[in-house]
Amino acid sequence: MTIPLQKQLDSITMYRLVMYGLMILAFISLVFRNFDLITYASTGTLAGVLVASIATSVGLNLLFSKLYGVAANQESSVITGLILYFIVAAPTSPVGWLGIFFAALIAIASKYVITWRGAAIFNPAAFGILAVALLGIGDGAWWVASPALFFPLTILGILILAKLRRFGLFLAFAVPATCMIIFRTIGPDISLLTAAITALTLYPILFLGTIMLTEPGTMPATHYKRILFGGVVGIVFGSQLSIGFLAASPHLALLIGNVFAFAVSSRSSSKMKLVAKKQMSPTTWDFAFQPEKPIQHQAGQYMDFTLPNGTYDSRGNRRTFTIASDPGSKYIHIGVKFNESGSSFKKHLSKLPVGDYVTGNHVAGDFLLPKDINKPIVMIAGGIGITPFISMLQHIIRIKIKSNVTLYRFASDTETSVYEEILRFARSSGVKVVNRQRSDTEFSDKEIAMMRDSVVYISGSPGFVREYANKLGGARIQNIRTDYFSGY
Repeated sequence: MTIPLQKQLDSITMYRLVMYGLMILAFISLVFRNFDLITYASTGTLAGVLVASIATSVGLNLLFSKLYGVAANQESSVITGLILYFIVAAPTSPVGWLGIFFAALIAIASKYVITWRGAAIFNPAAFGILAVALLGIGDGAWWVASPALFFPLTILGILILAKLRRFGLFLAFAVPATCMIIFRTIGPDISLLTAAITALTLYPILFLGTIMLTEPGTMPATHYKRILFGGVVGIVFGSQLSIGFLAASPHLALLIGNVFAFAVSSRSSSKMKLVAKKQMSPTTWDFAFQPEKPIQHQAGQYMDFTLPNGTYDSRGNRRTFTIASDPGSKYIHIGVKFNESGSSFKKHLSKLPVGDYVTGNHVAGDFLLPKDINKPIVMIAGGIGITPFISMLQHIIRIKIKSNVTLYRFASDTETSVYEEILRFARSSGVKVVNRQRSDTEFSDKEIAMMRDSVVYISGSPGFVREYANKLGGARIQNIRTDYFSGY
């Protein structure tokens, strides 16, 4: 993935990328059906399913958000409707059209009703399809697995995986699923190449593995558990086994994976009241929220924040921020940098009155302290990239474990006041804090030598992280962990 393209991907939210990508794919599918490149159903039927699934999902999401008193994320509901369009069986009777309505109803309802600590358990679209199949009023057709859509779907899938940095998750799913399908397909009259092409173009490996498997709210929060999650879904899907009246369909495989993810992960979602906001520099503020339900997180992880309903630009009312508070705190803090050309989300956030509520969910992230906290730790922060280290330092200080931590903070003159009170306390607790100007990009030979025996963390903008990861990698430093802030 080239750096300019990666920058473009980093500038758009994940939900926006998936929604626009699926919209384009839906348009392509209708065009291809009109020219008989796709032969499933009729153009009019597919168009009707598209409108019905999106309209029903959006309308029901608004209804449930009002019933539950939470902000509606309409991007998510549009995505659910688009996914249903690609996987639901085209109706051939009034009952079939009723099935589409119920699939959307159950899908959206599952986000609000089938939850644990406020967090969803199942992929909504997959759950909706399974439910109508069990009711006998619909089923999953997964007609998106069409040779005609292979190349546009591949492009969209690569963009999503690059945006989320989830290639490992996809491979953990796709490799066992593809190998098992090839093994079952290959025969005297079917070559290995033909079997492989069949697996990739006639089975929904790409759609399931890039669009649905990567849904943030229903996957585990850390890398290794995500790899296991992908493997579970891939093995179940690739097996194509039947258990009684249940067959190992793509949606059932994903739902079984969701159960696994739920079993190995702690999830939480909550309405959170803004209790304080503090300006730390001319452009940086700290926001403190008090959750109605405890938010379980580890130092260095991030979380999605959804603002109250309102008028937003094309990037919507949901963003991801690193949690800047200690996991033992009753408050959730985030540090936010503002500028004049910022998004409507940030403008709404800056004007959010104390006492108003936001929704916090989807805690995740692998930018975590080492299990052996006694190892030497080097933290390299660029600008607002200081926030995960603020959480880590507070955690280290609270649990009173003697540690060897050095923090290099690269900041402009106006940014040195950001979280200065916490950093002053960290200094008094034995943390070495080194302030550097943004232009001072070099480390001394002594500093490099010290890093070779340390766990090195780098956090900041994508450009900052790439620069320092390349510098330190070139200096033969092995144990480097990175986190990046896209801005928006």
